[in-house]
Amino acid sequence: MTILIVDDNEQNLYQLQVLLTAKGYLVVTAADGAAALVKARKTPPDLIISDILMPTMDGFALCREWKKDDRLRSIPFIFYTATYNDERDREFGLSLGASRFIVKPEEPDVIIQTIQEVLNQVRHPPAAQLHPVANAPARAPIEASQQDETGYLQQYNSVLIRKLESKMQQLEQINGALEQSLDELKRTEEELRKSNQDLQQAMAQLQAMQDQMIRQERLNALGQMAAGMVHDFNNALMPIMANADYFLTHPTEPGDREALTQGLKEIMKGAEDAKNIVYRLREFYRPQDKTALLPVNLGEVIESSMDLTRPRWQKEMDTKGIAVDVRTEIPAKPVYVNGHEFELREALINLVLNAVDAMPQGGVITMRCRQEDASVIVEVSDTGTGMTPEVKKHCFEPFFSTKGTKGTGLGLAMVYGTVCRHSGTVAVESECGKGTTFRIVLASHRHSKVEKSTPVRAAS
Repeated sequence: MTILIVDDNEQNLYQLQVLLTAKGYLVVTAADGAAALVKARKTPPDLIISDILMPTMDGFALCREWKKDDRLRSIPFIFYTATYNDERDREFGLSLGASRFIVKPEEPDVIIQTIQEVLNQVRHPPAAQLHPVANAPARAPIEASQQDETGYLQQYNSVLIRKLESKMQQLEQINGALEQSLDELKRTEEELRKSNQDLQQAMAQLQAMQDQMIRQERLNALGQMAAGMVHDFNNALMPIMANADYFLTHPTEPGDREALTQGLKEIMKGAEDAKNIVYRLREFYRPQDKTALLPVNLGEVIESSMDLTRPRWQKEMDTKGIAVDVRTEIPAKPVYVNGHEFELREALINLVLNAVDAMPQGGVITMRCRQEDASVIVEVSDTGTGMTPEVKKHCFEPFFSTKGTKGTGLGLAMVYGTVCRHSGTVAVESECGKGTTFRIVLASHRHSKVEKSTPVRAAS
């Protein structure tokens, strides 16, 4: 048994072909009505199953031509469609001479059963068809060759118009849904644009707040040093004022030059001390070029960081009866890196001040540097309380602080940012009750010619 399947959808053809082949039928396929007629007239099949909505020649036109052909009209014709599912479509298809009208999708068993019924009717026609009654009225469906052409065209046009109207309604519904989607998309886009503006504004506010906090952190560091420097400055003024007052109240004889010389020396020493204090303040906030990287002697940076924080770790702690010892381990040969001296000094000052806060009962702070191959390692260690694993995990995060209202949480974040800007790394080793070590690794700068620097103290 040969069955001709006509459908422009390759997937539908394949599925139906697999089903029929599995039942033992020989299957021939065509993609439209015109191609199906060519194949059927060359080798007529035993049954045809056709879709309706196809290019070139649709199923209705194919069925009409099929029933007009003397060789094909007796071959049963089955419609199998998903598009024309109206009862009037079914009636029109059967009126063209089709044996069955099946609407997709249908169960495979139902399709096979329908095919078998149609083929059985061909093999064993009803008795009424074998022995027609005399003068019996004509039975529907009327064969295509006898159907009135005008009536066919009217019905065919009615089916097409009805299908077109249905498609237009579907298109209107789709267009309405599309317009609604576009409106929602526009609203969403506007909301996203507003959210983006709000986000940008929030980011700008956050940046401004962060800048303010950084300035506050620097002012806090400066304030801690300034409190001790005021004490140092007063001490520096003491010999100046004392000697000036003495000479005003006790004029010396012209020959008593020894007393005058000694008094002037003490005045000069006090003035030098005052000048050094001012110089240290100027060094802390001296503006520098933020783009040019210059050779920096790390030994000198460590020494100046120690001197600038001395009022905090020595004078202030002494008044509280707390002993803090700051030591330095610096190689005799200067160690240089490319960087900004001010930023590196500020980073070390923050580490020293943190170390002082971590030793409420006193202890030892050690600042050291050394060169290893192409790298320079700087370490700041303390014998303080140490950190828990959780604090160690978050200590470099901005605004993270364990000092409560006394801390801004930006000190170590500034250290981390400074090291990153110098293309270096910073790590922390800490254990509760055993102290903390911050280790900074920077690229070494190898000088061919450097200016002769002031000798660096090995320890303090």
